Amino acid sequence: MKMKMFLPVVILSALCASPAFARIGETFDQIEYRYGPQVPRSIAVDELGNRTLIYNFKEFTIEVTFVNMRSEREFFVKYKDYVPTDRWEIMTRQEVDAILAAYEADGVKWKPGEKMARPMWWTSEDGRLKAVNMFNQLVIMTVDYEGKLAAQRKRREENKLKGF
Repeated sequence: MKMKMFLPVVILSALCASPAFARIGETFDQIEYRYGPQVPRSIAVDELGNRTLIYNFKEFTIEVTFVNMRSEREFFVKYKDYVPTDRWEIMTRQEVDAILAAYEADGVKWKPGEKMARPMWWTSEDGRLKAVNMFNQLVIMTVDYEGKLAAQRKRREENKLKGF
């Protein structure tokens, strides 16, 4: 009888242990549970008008963009002492792999893009997510969000050229 109760307690304890990296699609409350409270006065708006919040978690500063109350983009960077500058600390391959592995725990399978010295971008096998690692920054977003951003930037560039 005691053994039957012990196993669920062990599994529940493992699941509730220290929070891991958040996942695209999670709600504000789920993100806050993982990272802790947002950085005070960190609410901003992205170029599409979506709410963006900043969190400090372990050695990372994470900017999370919410669309319809769910995370659509997560931007990971290691600022020195959490102070935003134009220079970032080096994000190691192990750190990038750990963030991507957090998604694999939920069933996401990553396919690396073109290999250079190491992969710089990945897509999920289902084609829903994209991850890009450049300049010591890692961005994970939905492909839908990436498309909307690209379309917005194209419109903005076209508008700059109007009137010539």
